[in-house]
Amino acid sequence: MNLSEVRERLLGRVGPYADAREATDALDNVKLWIDTLRADQQHEACAALVALVPDDQIEVATGAILALDFCKDQLDVDQLCKLFHDAELSLRRRPVGFAAVAFGTLGEELFSRLAQACGSDDARKLEQLLLRPVWREQASSLLGMVAARHAEIVLYHARQLLTHDDVAILLRLPSQWERIAVATALRPWSEPAIEKLLTLAQWKKLPPLDLAALVRVMRDDYPALTQPSGLAGERIWWIIGGKAHENTVWETTDGTLAFELHLPGHACLSQTRLLSFSEIHAFRTRRQLPAT
Repeated sequence: MNLSEVRERLLGRVGPYADAREATDALDNVKLWIDTLRADQQHEACAALVALVPDDQIEVATGAILALDFCKDQLDVDQLCKLFHDAELSLRRRPVGFAAVAFGTLGEELFSRLAQACGSDDARKLEQLLLRPVWREQASSLLGMVAARHAEIVLYHARQLLTHDDVAILLRLPSQWERIAVATALRPWSEPAIEKLLTLAQWKKLPPLDLAALVRVMRDDYPALTQPSGLAGERIWWIIGGKAHENTVWETTDGTLAFELHLPGHACLSQTRLLSFSEIHAFRTRRQLPAT
């Protein structure tokens, strides 16, 4: 597909509209164009858009990323990941020219599309990208993008990459267990952060009992949810993984990990043991849960 023609479409100079003033912005022309293509042509169009992401003209680069929304089914995860490596400096630029811009860098705009395209098997690819030093300042923003579909990444990195200013990410997580888990990592939270959460929770319509438990954890006032059973003491523990109602992986300040197995039944009983060096390595490198 001719890249020059795609560039012209992104700039609003070519398109189905008889008068460009009828379009909200140039992307309306691009969407109408892509909608008329066959599946194989849409694949080519998507590849052309990806190829234009590093374009020297910032409006073209911005439009190319935003237009990926019109060919979501054609996105190649590996191709996008490669782009993050090959065009790292280019992606640091600020997007301009379109009303649909939502983030402060091209990289964040592209990562938000990548996060939606990645399935569970691709989660580690996302994790590796957001940990690259060049994105350290945007790490909390990138974590927010993966919270809904890849909450396990947020759990594992919350203590290192989030601050109390990122309290809104708690409500992007899909389950109460995951909200509690991330809350354990940064407790005790500041009162301004808790007040902000209470305000956001009203809009989110979080169940009152869930909200009360979450706030207690944030204030470090809920021992049953802030330390593994059987390991009470002076050490501070926080949750970095596991499965709700089945098991929990805890970490403490010296890097020790503990595995808490939740027993079936209504008594809420559990068994906890410290993980061996090999089990810790397996979890940290592959997120492999220990055998029960």
